[in-house]
Amino acid sequence: GERAAAARLLQSREAELRQAGQFQSEQAAHALQLATAERQRHEQAVRELRAEMEAAAVRAVAEARRDDRERMGAKLQRSTLSAAPQGPDAAGELAAARRELAASRDQLGSTEKQ
Repeated sequence: GERAAAARLLQSREAELRQAGQFQSEQAAHALQLATAERQRHEQAVRELRAEMEAAAVRAVAEARRDDRERMGAKLQRSTLSAAPQGPDAAGELAAARRELAASRDQLGSTEKQ
């Protein structure tokens, strides 16, 4: 009698513990799933942020280069305008400059041939 009752009590207690253990492992598995999903969302957000930052950097560099080209173009235009002869004798000065340039080229050409 008592032994059978004790054995039944022991079996019942073992079954309760098994169920409790199974419940805890199910809870742990669920918590792991949630943590994994959260980590994946975080990694995706980091990838998106990195891509946005890289795109912004590329745009900034392209903008800076364009600004530099525009500034250099404007500077070149101003220096060309200020260096260009103006007034009634401008055509004569331009012709003289062209002759000088041609003479320099000829001289350079004859130096290279020697």
